[in-house]
This record gives sequence, C-alpha cells and structure tokens, in this order.
Amino acid sequence: MRTSFALVLAYLVIVRAVEVAYSRRNTDALLRRGARQIEPDGLRGIVLVHTLWFVGLLVEETWIGPTLAPGLLRSTAVGVAVLSEVMRIVAIRSLGDRWSMRVIVLPGVPPVRHGLFRVMRHPGYLAVLIQLVALPLALGLTWTACAILPLKLAALGVRVKIEQRALAGAAEVA
Repeated sequence: MRTSFALVLAYLVIVRAVEVAYSRRNTDALLRRGARQIEPDGLRGIVLVHTLWFVGLLVEETWIGPTLAPGLLRSTAVGVAVLSEVMRIVAIRSLGDRWSMRVIVLPGVPPVRHGLFRVMRHPGYLAVLIQLVALPLALGLTWTACAILPLKLAALGVRVKIEQRALAGAAEVA
C-alpha cells in the first residue's frame, strides 16, 4: 500500500468520524428545538455507497494497483478533489448547527440561503459526488471512480427527492 494512499484513507476516516459525531449532536439539538426527522430519509443508500467506495478504494489499491493514468489527468483530479473538499466544508459550515446526515425540518424556519446555498440547492451533495470520483482518479484508482458514479447518482436521486418534499412541506407550514 502506498504511503499517499494510506494518508488519504486516514484523513477520510477521521473526517467522516468527526462528521458523524457532529451530525448526531446537531440532530439531537434540532429535535429538542421541535424539528421533525423525516423517515425514511435515504441515508441507508448513501451509507451503502460510501461503504462500497471505501471497499473499492482498498480493493483496487491492494489487489489491482493504480492504473497508469496520464499525469495531467491525475494532477487535475488532485486539484478537483481538493476543491471539492473545500466546497463540502463550506457547505457544512453554511448550514452550521442545522447540518445533519438526516433529513430534518425545523418548522417555521426557512431553508438556508447564504453561502453556497445562494447559488445552488445541494452544494454538499455536489461536492461529495465530485470527490467520490476525483479522489480515486487522483490516486490512479480508475475502476473505483467509474463504478461509484452511477451508484452515487442513484442514491442522491432518492435522497434529493425526499429532501425536496420535506422542504416543500416545511415551506407550507411557515
């Protein structure tokens, strides 16, 4: 296993663990404020895709190895992966204490419309989608990048529909 791969993997695991804790804290606080948690919320599909992504990264790195992708593609993918991580963090920060892995609606409170949410509805989802493809490409793990894209698109299709219905229902209450 390459050192670069091990470092990236360690970073991803630590960041995701911190996010799970942050999400749980925010979810509990939102529910105490009277928010409604929408079920089913499509989180199982997203978790499954991310688990498959991690497995794909490990399997491809360990058993197949990186492909000889052109240097320009890999360099570009590194830049795109870094930018997607920045975009993801900015989206989470824009939502602040309203960010959660769950679909939660706070009745009477309008959706966030600042930061990246001024120009798009789901910047965090877009950032993660880009990251799930760009990061494997940056590491030369093209099979994982190609395999994960349709799975993530399918999971996001379900999740975004659920969120849009929840937000539309909250707007009617407000």
